[in-house]
Amino acid sequence: MRVFNNCKNTACVLILLVIALLAPRTASADLILDVSIKEVYEDNVNAALSGANANAADVRGGGAAAGGAGAVIVAAKSGDPPNATTGSTTSTGTGDFYTVLSLALGASTPIDPAKQFYLKGELTHYQFSKFTDLDSTIVGINTGIIQKFSDIVSAQVAVKAKEKNYNNDLRDSTAYIGSLNLKQKLTPAFSIKEEYEYEQNNAKSDVFSYTGHTLGVSAGYKIVPKTTLNIGYSLLMRKFKDATGSRTTDHIISAGVEAEISKNWYATATYDHDSYDSNVSGVSNTDNTYAVGLTYNY
Repeated sequence: MRVFNNCKNTACVLILLVIALLAPRTASADLILDVSIKEVYEDNVNAALSGANANAADVRGGGAAAGGAGAVIVAAKSGDPPNATTGSTTSTGTGDFYTVLSLALGASTPIDPAKQFYLKGELTHYQFSKFTDLDSTIVGINTGIIQKFSDIVSAQVAVKAKEKNYNNDLRDSTAYIGSLNLKQKLTPAFSIKEEYEYEQNNAKSDVFSYTGHTLGVSAGYKIVPKTTLNIGYSLLMRKFKDATGSRTTDHIISAGVEAEISKNWYATATYDHDSYDSNVSGVSNTDNTYAVGLTYNY
């Protein structure tokens, strides 16, 4: 409940902003409404809490996305610094189940026939079974421009601001993110996407403050008319502001499938493998994440 209370004021501001945006100004404005729920199992969460691993959900990171509506996320899931500890987790197991609830609400409008502007508010909540220090709510604003260069090539530039609130207060932070995406739709069934993302995360504790860079590439192939197979790779590099100046690197290989089960409704199943390393001698690990989800895209 504390996590939700901390975000209450910010959420109200976002809701008012989105309502103002959605007020009819032009007949061509389109509503953006995305709602999703994911059930996730991660096999090496505890190592992340003790500093040996990078993961425990993209509650601590960004990512490169595969193409298509309701696309599978190629998660560059971030890392804690090698010397980070939560100080209050009592579980001795390394794996955990958690639930991710997400909502995005906003609008988009054309600037010209080949260019579109969008603005949306985003709300995401993570609920862990054992590692409750990682329970969190993230509230943010996402705005950008989508440019279509041809029937094959398009690009997206985005700027985001996020407020991250955890059960562990030291992780609470404000993040500012900029990203550039390029997409090539090579055939009606096959597309490739590249992404670069920069993140400045300012936490209450310098141990959890960092500057991050993410590079990602992904591909989507429609194996049947309503089912898409996605694969991808992401590289995440972070430099922390702790006293030791620690750095972390994640290599994430991802695969997933997305099926349209009815109009605007999508079912997803994904797998991520993360290899983590740092500039601290002897600190490295691997992590596997399995997820199933249901998404509604309006």
